[in-house]
Amino acid sequence: MKRINLTLLLSAALICIFALSSCDVNAVLEQASETAAGTETETAKAEEADTTESPEIETETETAEETVPEEEAETTAAETEAETTAETEAETTAEDPAAAVKAAFEQKVAAAMKPVAYVNEDTIGEIFSTATEIWKWFNMSTVPTSGEPVNETFHCKVDYPYLETYADLDKYVRNYFSTEIADKLLSYRSDYTDIDGSLCAIPADRGSNINYGDIISTELSLRSASFVEYAVEVQKISFTEDEGAPFNDGSETFIFKLQMDKYGCWRFVSFPMWM
Repeated sequence: MKRINLTLLLSAALICIFALSSCDVNAVLEQASETAAGTETETAKAEEADTTESPEIETETETAEETVPEEEAETTAAETEAETTAETEAETTAEDPAAAVKAAFEQKVAAAMKPVAYVNEDTIGEIFSTATEIWKWFNMSTVPTSGEPVNETFHCKVDYPYLETYADLDKYVRNYFSTEIADKLLSYRSDYTDIDGSLCAIPADRGSNINYGDIISTELSLRSASFVEYAVEVQKISFTEDEGAPFNDGSETFIFKLQMDKYGCWRFVSFPMWM
């Protein structure tokens, strides 16, 4: 009887152990299934997230690609406009070079209309050139004129910047020459006169002195704080007796003198022009 009970107890114990083992296995399997399912869910979510983010990246890339061409287009347009402007200016200058020359000449005359304030190596050349031009207007030529004669005496309107009236001409002459020289120059030409409020003149020219040629050299000498001398060496020209052919015959030097007045303005007090 006792043996039967022991056998039953052992059998019952084995059944319990087997049952417990089956439960553990099922639990493990269930847990494994849940873990796998969770992993799959997370993977799916990750893939969805990647899929969702990708369009944004692509959109940003597309936007960047679209923006760059716009910037390049603006740069190209600006460069094209600059090139067009430069070409237009070049064409304008090429088409009307006289306009540029005229503007430069007017600026030069505007500066020359003022009294001479400085005499040095840098300025004496321009001062002498302007004074020579003025001297020629009364000894060799006429202030430039334009248009048809305005009266029966063949006076024409003067066409020179800033010389609108006789008073302008008088002032211009006296800016470069002493009173004595200016009075003498102005007396040479009675045809300079105002007609209807405008400076007019009778065009007339003569040739230059054929016994002198080009300027060979110049030298500025400061004699005092208010007195300078400007030496101009000029080529002399002679002519053969038989054929009258010109030939160089040495040179001659002329001394032009400038003096500063009490107001600090310089004027020629000696102007021995050879022309």
